[in-house]
Amino acid sequence: MNHVVKRNNDFESEKYLKELRMPMSSITDQMVVTHIKPLPNLTTLDISYCFKITRKGIEAFGNQCKSLVKLRRNMPPPFDAYCPPIDDSETKAIAETMPNLTQIYLCFGQFGNIGLSEVLNKCKSLTHLDIQGSWNVESEGDIEERCKRLEHFQDPWVNYENDFCDSNDDESEEESESD
Repeated sequence: MNHVVKRNNDFESEKYLKELRMPMSSITDQMVVTHIKPLPNLTTLDISYCFKITRKGIEAFGNQCKSLVKLRRNMPPPFDAYCPPIDDSETKAIAETMPNLTQIYLCFGQFGNIGLSEVLNKCKSLTHLDIQGSWNVESEGDIEERCKRLEHFQDPWVNYENDFCDSNDDESEEESESD
């Protein structure tokens, strides 16, 4: 029995995990803080729509996953048209604990210019940044220039009208061809 236990302890499958995707899960900060172990090969983390994860959970992931290069932390748009209050705590946690990120997706985040600036300052290898719907960001001046230098940048203001027009135009063409 001791031999079996020792073999199981020697084999730590989490060392081989490269991607962890758990969007829309009910995982909490407490679960992450309590159970996270070092994941040395984890390069991709998707915690989109995980409403019970906050700065604390993000910090725990960042402290235990030093090889992260891609983070998805998209949230849904607000139900009403108001801008939520600025909260830079998550972007500050990302900047402090995940400096090797090359791709960050933070759609509909509550952060503002201060949080975004921290990410841009500390994530030196960043090439892709998607912050559409993050309406507290004022893309102007230095921040705008730095974002435009990235290989791919999606700003907070998305033109949804064009997206809908494109799909409707395709349908209209199909209908007229069948007539």
